[in-house]
Amino acid sequence: MTLTGGTTQVVDANALTRALTTGTTNLTAGTTLNVSGSSGNLTTNAAATDFGATAVTGTLTTTASGNVTDSGKLTVTGASTINAGANAITLDNGTNDFGGTVTLTGGATTVVDANALTAALTTGATNLTAAPR
Repeated sequence: MTLTGGTTQVVDANALTRALTTGTTNLTAGTTLNVSGSSGNLTTNAAATDFGATAVTGTLTTTASGNVTDSGKLTVTGASTINAGANAITLDNGTNDFGGTVTLTGGATTVVDANALTAALTTGATNLTAAPR
């Protein structure tokens, strides 16, 4: 389902898939959340989260009780806070671009940024890759 508008909030007790063209957005899914599109500040809460091609023109705050992954390019202009508890964070698309500090809490963690990367870590085994500016 495509979601278009200004400030938006969607809560679903089950799995949720949304393509965004929105301002500030809050998404909550009882199981898996699949998100893509563009948003202002984006806050997500789900059992597991996968980012397709997603552009966030503000801050990203993601909380998951399962894995956090990407299946497309994730671009965030502001700070990112990603908390997967003890679960994996795998944001390994080579074209990802995190503009602000990325704060990560999780188990095994892999993050790739096409440019410079500033990270604060509370993670298990971690691989960070950033291309020089």
